[in-house]
Amino acid sequence: MACDRMQWGAEPWQYADLYMPDDESPYQKGGNIPCVMLIHGGFWKEQYTSELMRPIAEDLAEAGIAAWNIEFKRWKEGDEGVWMDTLSDVHASMGPTCPITEYRCPEVDDHGSFRWWASRSIIGGKG
Repeated sequence: MACDRMQWGAEPWQYADLYMPDDESPYQKGGNIPCVMLIHGGFWKEQYTSELMRPIAEDLAEAGIAAWNIEFKRWKEGDEGVWMDTLSDVHASMGPTCPITEYRCPEVDDHGSFRWWASRSIIGGKG
């Protein structure tokens, strides 16, 4: 499967890996294939990265579903208020480089607070 890293912001942590199926997707409609946005957990701590979601992204691509596995600002000793930067990063990752053009359901992640935030942030579209 192909995996392309795309920088969606100016900071080193502002990137996403796009995993694409090698073969035609059984879910393809009108030239489009579904794409799932993956948001890793890890309590915003620096040691937890998008690598946590890589196996899920690979499995989705193998099944014919693209995966947009994002990275965002994480907390390190001495930081305060990073969770707000994290939420801003998650929202910004849905900008122009994001392959998801139509939202039909909240993003998939492994942390309930992001599910809650994402389900409310995408109601008005990508902006």
